Parts: sequence; C-alpha cells; structure tokens
Amino acid sequence: MKSGITGHNRSFSSHGKLLLTGEYLVLHGADAFAIPLKKGQRLIISESQSDDSILQWESLEGEVKWFSASFSTTDFSIIQTNSFPIAKRLSGILTAARELSPSFLTNSNKTEAQSILEFNREWGLGSSSTLISNIAFWANINPFQLLDMTLGGSGYDVACARSSSALIYNLNKRNSIKYIDFKPDFRNHLTFAYLGHKQNTAREIKNISVKPPDEKQISQISDISRNIALSKSLDDFISCLKENDSIVSSYLQRSTLHAAEFSDFIGYIKNMGAWGGDFILAASPESQDYVNHYLDAKGIGVRFSYDELALSPTS
Repeated sequence: MKSGITGHNRSFSSHGKLLLTGEYLVLHGADAFAIPLKKGQRLIISESQSDDSILQWESLEGEVKWFSASFSTTDFSIIQTNSFPIAKRLSGILTAARELSPSFLTNSNKTEAQSILEFNREWGLGSSSTLISNIAFWANINPFQLLDMTLGGSGYDVACARSSSALIYNLNKRNSIKYIDFKPDFRNHLTFAYLGHKQNTAREIKNISVKPPDEKQISQISDISRNIALSKSLDDFISCLKENDSIVSSYLQRSTLHAAEFSDFIGYIKNMGAWGGDFILAASPESQDYVNHYLDAKGIGVRFSYDELALSPTS
C-alpha cells in the first residue's frame, strides 16, 4: 500500500487479498490467516479550478472503463452515471468519509478521480476493500471506521490492503495485527485458480442460518491460523487446510469443496474466503503439470502460481 504526489496529481494504491483460514469464524473473533496480493487497485486524484463543485469519477479494469459518475461535492448527490446502484453505493462511501473528516473535498472546485483495478472485478480479490482503503487514504481517515460505516465485514481484507506481508488478523484486535514473513519453501506446490463464478460474500454471510460458533471452534480455528503461518512443510500446510475446513464444514453444516468436487485430486483444494465461488487454492505434492492437467479437465483455466499472485516481503 502507498500514497504519493506526482505534479498536481495524488495517487494511492492498495493490495488485493486472499483468506486461507478462518472464513466465517473470523466474524466471531477467531484469528484468520490471510495474504495480500501483488494485484490491487490504484486511485489517482487530480484537481482543477472550476465554477462547479463537481467530483468526476471513473473506474477502470485495466484500461477498460466500466463505470463513470459525477457527483456534487456539496452533498455527494449523483449528477449523472452509467450505473445508479454503483453510484449510490459510492456516494454513501464518500458521504461517510466526510462524516469522519468534515473537511474532505470541501475546498476543491473540480476533482477528477480515476480508480484502476489490476484484476478482474469478478474474481473476488478485493475490489471493494481496496476501494475503501484508497478512499480512506485520500480522506486521511481510519479505513476500518470507513468500512464499518459502509460495507461492513470483518476487515481482514482492509488489513491486507495496507500490508506488505501475510498476517494473522483478529476482528477484536485491529490495532495489533500480527504480520508474518511467509514465503514457504513449498510455495511452488501451491496454485491459485478462479472457479468461474463470483461469490457475493456479504450475501453469503447473511444467508447463513446456523447459530454462532462455540468457543471451542473459535479457539481451534485460531490455533490453525497460527500454525499454518509457521508451516515448514507442504504436509503440515495441507493438514492445517484440512483441519480448518473440517471445523468450518461442521459449523456451516455443508460439505467441503474438496469432498464435493475435487475428491480425486492428489493433495487438497480449498475455497479462499466464502465457500462456493471465487478463488481456490490447490496444494499438491505432484508436479505443476499434474495440477494444470487436472484443472484443465475441470474447465478451470484462470490460475496463478503462488509467486505470481501473493505479495511476499521481498516482492
């Protein structure tokens, strides 16, 4: 994560994220293990003199513009847009930012904001959390406060947005996040892949009808999150993934992804975050050729090696 000034422009950037352990239970106080990504989102701000107090916003995925809107900076009301639902959500975030910082965007006449996503927004790698982080950079406010006032969630993704290394995150200990120097020797046996259907995490969490996890489950997940961060071998790492999924499976009363769809895979395949969509992690003692052939046969073509996607301390 970073911010900077170039000429009359200001720029901010935040990292995407993947959650390895603690899904769902992180919302109830369990420790979760997550990694920031090399891919993220940038926000470029430029200001100019004008008779109108307007914020002109555009969002790009790579070089392709997919959203645009203009807002009155008086109250962030929508002047025009190509997507009212997205503009309404963005207006709410900007309004919350001003509540946290009353001077935010009150002195500029015309402001242009360009938000550039470095990954496909359907992949679930943190398009919302990186946006929250960047707007918080811009307004010079606490990103967790902005998250709580707007989109909600545990905040592990916002922690990743601001981190340059893996981390152990606890919802109740946001001010004491434990950062981990995680660059395992077995990382060439780890492959990230996109299943092909984005999962709506907020809706998925809302639809869970089971009761809150018990203290034992929370404690077990926390232990697993700490242990996986210290994994010295692929066997230890896979063992932690299996233990995590066994507990989450019991809590959700749902089969694991591995058991439901990939039981013949040599190694282990796990959902990253909400179950049922987005990215998976394939961990296998077999060669990369085996993993590639297996995923190809399943129609899973979008994939990355650990080093291609994960942000490491020496990246």
